[in-house]
Amino acid sequence: MRVLGKTAFIMNMAVITALSACTSMPDYNHLDPRARPLIQEVDSVLISKQDVVGADIKVSKISSYVQGNIIPVLIDIGLNTYRTSKSNKLIAPIRDNLGDYNFTQDIKDEFNRALLESNLQGIDELKILRQEPRGFRAAFIRNSEADAVMFIDVKHAFTPSFDALELTSTVMMFPVNPALSPYKEKPNEDMFIELGDNIYRNQFKASIPVGIEDAGTTENGAAWAEKTEEELVALIQKASQKLADHIAYDLSLDEVDEEVAKTAGNENSREANESVPVSAE
Repeated sequence: MRVLGKTAFIMNMAVITALSACTSMPDYNHLDPRARPLIQEVDSVLISKQDVVGADIKVSKISSYVQGNIIPVLIDIGLNTYRTSKSNKLIAPIRDNLGDYNFTQDIKDEFNRALLESNLQGIDELKILRQEPRGFRAAFIRNSEADAVMFIDVKHAFTPSFDALELTSTVMMFPVNPALSPYKEKPNEDMFIELGDNIYRNQFKASIPVGIEDAGTTENGAAWAEKTEEELVALIQKASQKLADHIAYDLSLDEVDEEVAKTAGNENSREANESVPVSAE
């Protein structure tokens, strides 16, 4: 009995970890049209963990190709430290220019507007989560009294070369109403909440290019730093609107049969996942 209890605990922890890392899920899963009428109320959570805009780096992976030696690991550490330091120097004046701009509130407003315009019924006002406790998602699903729960993860960060600012989002919906269980991506009746239990998932990106051709990282960073707070906020708001509209559109699509999905269905999904270029006007 003690062994079984330990096994269940390990499995539950694995589920919790997997749900927290849901942004790595590939491809998509649209709502089954038969599930849509069963969804009359949705608990929605916007998970935005950033206080300031981020900057991604090109992570060195030399040690993954050269095994059994500490030198490649040290090279990776050195390169990643240098690249992080360089990104921090480039992004510092941009953050100063943005001042106390509240990205989370802005994108929440855009998402609320767009989701109300989708044909998904009962979407609640988005709740904001800034710091995610371990096991939050599984517990939130279990405690919800709605028909389904939707998690919207958002992130905004400059690309490693600073040639664009990217807004990314992963959206996943899980059933609470037992009548929705047959429409899970991987239908099952077990007690564990797993990634395959979703009834909808997709990933989205809106990209704001700096607009300079053939420029290096330093030049791109300097170009961003020259923009005023009003210019930067206007660009981010426009990208947020594009991102929200794509999510609302995708939530309005029904899953289609396999043959149709190979043509029109796949075209729609690819469009929803493409970068949305937003240029200054």
